[in-house]
Amino acid sequence: MKLTEAIAERVKDLLEEKNWKQYDLFKNGGIPRSTISNVVNQNKKRVSVDTIYQICSTFGIRLSEFFDDKFFSDIEDWLLVLIGERNFLFENCIILISERVLKETKESL
Repeated sequence: MKLTEAIAERVKDLLEEKNWKQYDLFKNGGIPRSTISNVVNQNKKRVSVDTIYQICSTFGIRLSEFFDDKFFSDIEDWLLVLIGERNFLFENCIILISERVLKETKESL
């Protein structure tokens, strides 16, 4: 199972536990309906941690509770996700450092 599938299944389970529809998650948590739909229907390759956090907050659970579930016991792409996140952070750090160096260079001229 891929990570996005596991997240979608977990959200569906939580909706069912609360006897909620996607609309209830939107109404109670202020999460855009399109975001909820994208998560549940796996329309995106990635789900941000911020989105998962908002979902957890709306359900009244911690992130650790969200991921402590049968759906996450057999994830095929955890390593790919972690590597992708690491690369994203690395790239953003390089951009920030480059912008700072450029700014300092301009100021010294």
